[in-house]
Amino acid sequence: MIRRVLGAALTAAALALAGCGVGPSGVLGGGQAPTGLAPGTPVYFVDDEGGLVVQRRGDRLSTIGQAMKMLLTTTSPGPGLRSYAGTSQVALELPIATSGDVITVGLPIDRADVRREIGLDQLACTALAVHQQSGGSPATRVRLDFLHGPAAGPRHCPVLPQG
Repeated sequence: MIRRVLGAALTAAALALAGCGVGPSGVLGGGQAPTGLAPGTPVYFVDDEGGLVVQRRGDRLSTIGQAMKMLLTTTSPGPGLRSYAGTSQVALELPIATSGDVITVGLPIDRADVRREIGLDQLACTALAVHQQSGGSPATRVRLDFLHGPAAGPRHCPVLPQG
């Protein structure tokens, strides 16, 4: 009995010391690591079911002001998509200010131009998606200042992570 146990232990030790025959290798290059960021500027529209959907515009990330301008100047967002965020023919960069965890966006439209609550969500989500994609905190909220009418917010985006 002791011989069998001793034999099994010696066999296990020999196998452990022998290894599997594969030697160590050096560091291997694997190319660029994925960043997890989708290309393009995130702009939010409303689908046929009334939900917010992101559409990527262009091939690189833009500023919050440029993304808001994309949202407000898009006349045909695509099949099954619409906007309730209002429209503008704005040609300049929109004023953006950050104070603490609140981004204030100056909009070239009246509050009355924004149809439905989801229009406010479109604006907030577009601004906050660019902010988060640029490395900003998910705890940040956005305040929407209009030419005429009361400001909206500070508010979060209902479809983005919140910190």
